[in-house]
Amino acid sequence: MGVMMDDLKVLVGILQSLPTMALWVLVGVLIYKLAVVGSLTSLAILGINKLHDYLIQRRVTYADVRPVLDGTCIRGTLESLIAQLHRCRRASGQYIHISDVDWLREAIDDKIQKDTEAAESKTKP
Repeated sequence: MGVMMDDLKVLVGILQSLPTMALWVLVGVLIYKLAVVGSLTSLAILGINKLHDYLIQRRVTYADVRPVLDGTCIRGTLESLIAQLHRCRRASGQYIHISDVDWLREAIDDKIQKDTEAAESKTKP
């Protein structure tokens, strides 16, 4: 630590011997360097944040299902249909994922198969 203090004393001595104008120029250069390094650091942080947000953002596609339902007769209310669609979200949270759609398709297929088998067993003598 003694060597560092000696170096600091030498540096202060050099600065004392400089004219005032040279000190202002050195201060200006120091401020300029700090501004450049600060702005480059800020730009790097901004770029990294934007890249991070882009890479982890959820790619959500919102679909308006009402035009698909137009012309379809729904007994009851549309709200009951929407409530049943909300049930198929399961653990997915707010979104209906392809796994939820597959699960719903399989459930409907199973129900149709059971109904068909029940109807066929009633018609057989």
